[in-house]
Amino acid sequence: MTDRGDRRMMRGMATTHTTSAPTTSAYTAKFLDGPLEGKTLRRSYGEATAPAGRLEIPAAREGTRYLYLLAGALEHDEGAGALPTAAAYRYLRVSAD
Repeated sequence: MTDRGDRRMMRGMATTHTTSAPTTSAYTAKFLDGPLEGKTLRRSYGEATAPAGRLEIPAAREGTRYLYLLAGALEHDEGAGALPTAAAYRYLRVSAD
């Protein structure tokens, strides 16, 4: 293809980017290790503008929770807005009342 043909082809393509308002209302928490390794959990953003830095997930034993911390790995899906659609979490410890 010649340069002229390439230019014609590019002129016909349209790209739209929307970053002004978030369109994502929830994200997927991905557990990288610990008791919940390989599992995912859908979390609402609510009023937050970023995934939670710390998650406490109820464990099987009453009064205990698994404590996970944000690992810093964020995923963004094209067209989903400015907020991440997934976040990775690492296990810290089990917490009891």
